[in-house]
Amino acid sequence: MKLRSMWIIFIVSLLVTLPMRIYQVLFLVDPETGFYTNLSVFSNILSVLLAASVVIMAVLCFKNCPNKQYKAFKSTLLTVVSAISGLGMIILFVFSFLSASQAEKSLPDAIMTILGICSGIIFITAAYNFAVGENLFEKFELIALIPSLWGCAYLVKLFLECVSTINIAENVYNTFTVSFLLLYLFTQAKLFTGIENEKSGKMIYVFGFPAVLMLLITGIPGTLMLFLNINQISALPRELYPINILMAAYIITFLFGFSHTQECKSVNIGNDFEVGVHTTEH
Repeated sequence: MKLRSMWIIFIVSLLVTLPMRIYQVLFLVDPETGFYTNLSVFSNILSVLLAASVVIMAVLCFKNCPNKQYKAFKSTLLTVVSAISGLGMIILFVFSFLSASQAEKSLPDAIMTILGICSGIIFITAAYNFAVGENLFEKFELIALIPSLWGCAYLVKLFLECVSTINIAENVYNTFTVSFLLLYLFTQAKLFTGIENEKSGKMIYVFGFPAVLMLLITGIPGTLMLFLNINQISALPRELYPINILMAAYIITFLFGFSHTQECKSVNIGNDFEVGVHTTEH
């Protein structure tokens, strides 16, 4: 199966599950309690569809996506999306922390805010890389791990907040979202720094497509909840939902750009000659 087929599977999965998720949030939430009013049938169907989509995409990417080394490349679109994502993260984290009451400013919140702002700076650095066709992370390997540390803090905060909520379905959605995001960020860090480069070039798709799907089916409805002032129904802070959308936009743009980069391979055409052949994924 060609990579183009994976894009089709991803788009179909998104078109099926996202409207269901939006309907679930807008029409099946009790405005008084913030919990679902009809969870048994509709939510179970949605959960099964999401689980099936994630498993199918991950398995097919693992089986069919080739190992591929990362080489720095230029992309105007990726430059813009990466810069917007970085700036958006910085603004949202600063606003969220400053607008919180003193009682809500716990140590985990402060750590996550600091790591979130630093991660935003890393995405802006990545935007520079995509603008000039360089890879600064090869020289400064440790900074490439900062978004992964933020992902860890994101997951820890989610687990801590889950203790105080009983909306199991919503917490499951968010847990899988953050888990796939963390796996993607860690794989991308290895890809940028050249650690297990070819293997990471495969796994970036295995974790990337499910991460984007989960980020969008939580981020878009969650942002609608924020703007429509619907009661919070999960352990995830409202301000983080727009960040999910920014991360989804960045990941999908990177996957598209990375899939269209050329890789030089040596092909033996005789006993004494080898030529470099550029290959492009489709």
